[in-house]
Amino acid sequence: MNAGLEEERIVIIPHGVDLSVFKPKEKPRNEKCTFLWNKGWSKGINDRSGFHSVLQAFCEEFKHEEAVKLVAHVNPAYNLPGWNIEEEFAKLNLPSKEVRAEINVNADVLPLTALPGFYEKGDFFIGTSKADAFNIPVLEAMACGLPIITSNFSGAVDYVPESCWFVSGKLVPASVTDINEVAMYEQSNWLELDVGQLRFMMRTVFDLWKDHPEHLREVSNECIEASKKWTWEKSANLLISTILELEGNNAK
Repeated sequence: MNAGLEEERIVIIPHGVDLSVFKPKEKPRNEKCTFLWNKGWSKGINDRSGFHSVLQAFCEEFKHEEAVKLVAHVNPAYNLPGWNIEEEFAKLNLPSKEVRAEINVNADVLPLTALPGFYEKGDFFIGTSKADAFNIPVLEAMACGLPIITSNFSGAVDYVPESCWFVSGKLVPASVTDINEVAMYEQSNWLELDVGQLRFMMRTVFDLWKDHPEHLREVSNECIEASKKWTWEKSANLLISTILELEGNNAK
């Protein structure tokens, strides 16, 4: 639009979720409240996913003796040769394993068929990307019934229920460490997450998990219902109808 394209000539086709793959499942209560995270982290502290802020908030808020853990999957598709997760962890100067609450991070390839099993392990999903057009993992987690903690500067605000938890922050110029991304992020800002606020929200939902599971069930049901509005089938139908409309206009 800034380049002069008329608004009526723009059609937004959203991403979606396959509800035959991602769906809620009855499961026993976890012994530890389990936060899940799933995204790329190829650039460490400069990565758009903001995982370093999640790690910092979790380690500052929870101690080893508390019944809580963070389980994360780093998508290896973005990692360059030689990328090492232990080296990235070392740069963060996190507390030792004896002090911090439990953290399990896996950077192996996770096939689509295995993703539902990953989401089934959690009680909450953290999708606090610094900037994201849609953030598909958040919608997948919702379809599996997980309440969401996400940023308020992301495509996810379009579909995450208001009953979930939104983290704010400060808009800053996007950090570009790859020459191939200069054009992509030119004149762009993204959200530097408020770690203190993220800590507070983690503690809030942890306390709900301990003392008010009935409230979390309500939020879970709202997430499941909201996910039904954003499916690949609806995206495909919108695309088809748009193409047919264009064909009709061209015929005229």
